[in-house]
Amino acid sequence: MIMTIDQNQLSSADFIKNEVLTLGFIKGQTSVANRFPELYGEAAIAYDIYSGKHKKSTPTDFIFGCELIMEVENKSCIIFIEAEVLQNYSLATYALSMCESDGAQKKLIRKFHFDYDPQGNSTFDKKPKYHLQYGGKATSKLKENDISTECLQHWLSVPRFSIIPINLALLLDTIFNEFPSEETKKITEGNEWRKMIKTNEDKILLPYFKSVSQFISSNHKSTSLFRDFVYGE
Repeated sequence: MIMTIDQNQLSSADFIKNEVLTLGFIKGQTSVANRFPELYGEAAIAYDIYSGKHKKSTPTDFIFGCELIMEVENKSCIIFIEAEVLQNYSLATYALSMCESDGAQKKLIRKFHFDYDPQGNSTFDKKPKYHLQYGGKATSKLKENDISTECLQHWLSVPRFSIIPINLALLLDTIFNEFPSEETKKITEGNEWRKMIKTNEDKILLPYFKSVSQFISSNHKSTSLFRDFVYGE
């Protein structure tokens, strides 16, 4: 059996099920409701849609988006987070977009995509299975807010940098830790939040590092580099 970097990845159904659990967790956090009402509200709406009492089947796709107002290096910024995971990982992408605003207009200043692409590579379009991409085309939230991506040269899709896997919980935790405030510290250092992140690390990161460890310890030689492993070759 050929070893792959994503051989222990959750099935898309289980991955999506876990994302819905994260929405349910956020829905129950008064600390999030008090500091980030937009996140709390959108999570509550999405959770009810994905896990409604009358829903007869588990979701095969997961789409979520939200706007956060955060202080970033002494400036008030609007941050959009978006997630789209489709059945069988035909698409699995998370976006973080940062905008500054003068009240009348929002200007895009940073935009990152965190992608999982298990579909393989063509000869001239190699990409790590788990990769980070700067820039890229406008996402749904940017289109809704009429925010241009021209300033980031959105036509350019490379380079793509290898990263660890990510999901909604881990992305939010990163954002709250990278843009810290008294309010975010109250959230991220709370016992409930830490337990939730630990659960997600166990589900998302442990399988990844297990695969990496197996590769490094058993199959790492000049004819089979870690770079090859990352690119799914």
